[in-house]
Amino acid sequence: MPATPSRRFFQGRRKCLATSIAALVTGAALWLPDSSSAAPSLPTAYWTGNQDAVWSTNNTSNTNWATSATGTPDTGFPPNSSTDVFFSATGALHQSTTLGQDFTINSLTINDPTAVVIGSGTGGPYTLTLNATNPITVNSGAGSLTISANVDLEGAGSTITVGNTAGALISGIISGSNGLTKAGSGTLTLTAANTFTGGAVVNAGTLQLGDGIAVASLRGNIFGPVVVVNNGAAFAVMANATITASNGSIGASGPTGMSGAAGTVGLAVVNFINGGTLTNQGTLTGGFRVSF
Repeated sequence: MPATPSRRFFQGRRKCLATSIAALVTGAALWLPDSSSAAPSLPTAYWTGNQDAVWSTNNTSNTNWATSATGTPDTGFPPNSSTDVFFSATGALHQSTTLGQDFTINSLTINDPTAVVIGSGTGGPYTLTLNATNPITVNSGAGSLTISANVDLEGAGSTITVGNTAGALISGIISGSNGLTKAGSGTLTLTAANTFTGGAVVNAGTLQLGDGIAVASLRGNIFGPVVVVNNGAAFAVMANATITASNGSIGASGPTGMSGAAGTVGLAVVNFINGGTLTNQGTLTGGFRVSF
């Protein structure tokens, strides 16, 4: 039966509608994220907390991040592996933050006099991966930094600088294969059962293992010292903290020629137990080395 004018009208409308939907779908597909493409470059991101306290928040390109210390303009998307992250922009809010997902950034710098907290958040635990050789810097005048999210140090010889009075605490598990170097006059406290390898070097200030309550630990280094403490620096081992050797027993040596399975090192007493565990509260100061 030949089509009536009204039928031809509705058929034409259906064809136009189908064409429009196909165009919309094709256009939308052009904007689907492609995991094989590189993330857009974002050299710097300053925390503003304009939306909430979650790093990953993105409300139609309205985020908690700005491209400058003034707090504007908005970055349009959260930090990525190319980004040096700063806390905080002028007038920032919600410095007690959570990641909301795994994040990879280049580096983290703390200047904010307000205490900064970086936790995992709902759905965690999440990991903050840092790529830079100097992954974390807490500058003089900054408030305390607490990171309870897990931390993966991917930079060569990763140096954490703590130059403030309030210090920095990492209670998340630190992983990585390039070791950890402590710099700066302040105190860096580690309270997790850390898994990073490559040893720890204390160039300045204090590296503290444990807080007297948490069961904190460092793993041994098969081909070198677990901890090297240079002149003017200190290594504090609190109650419940342990260093586990990968191989052999623990000894101590220093400019005084002191060595053996137990003894007084500097002004601090450290108990060495053959079999690879260092326990009890103690401090290594100035030019001594724990080696395996």
